[in-house]
Amino acid sequence: MDNHFDVLINSYLANNLGVDIAFLTETLSNGLHENILQLQSGEMMNAAGIGNEEMKDTKQKIRGDKIYWLDKSHENIFEKKFLQIAEEFIVHLNMTCYTGINAYEFHYAVYEEGSFYKRHKDQFMNNNDRKLSE
Repeated sequence: MDNHFDVLINSYLANNLGVDIAFLTETLSNGLHENILQLQSGEMMNAAGIGNEEMKDTKQKIRGDKIYWLDKSHENIFEKKFLQIAEEFIVHLNMTCYTGINAYEFHYAVYEEGSFYKRHKDQFMNNNDRKLSE
């Protein structure tokens, strides 16, 4: 998998956008897609807010998407596999690019017609721990 990680890093350095069409297998990509569809039909997606738990604002005007947080405790094999790959990528980034990433979070995001995500600074007002957000 390290080769895929290097493809992402090198394309990011060259284009400011990391792309590797083989990063996720077709099976994993399809499984994640099906999971999103099931979450939507089960009304498990929630209106996105901004801020952290202490200062969460769901009535803000920055974004209008619906999200579902990925978590290792979920019993979905596709989420677990994705998070495993993400963790391996973080280890690779820390070893090769000295990023110092020690925490992460991922979520599905669905943008229905008319929804938005405005440009903003992705740093909490009461916590400056976040250093990288993509």
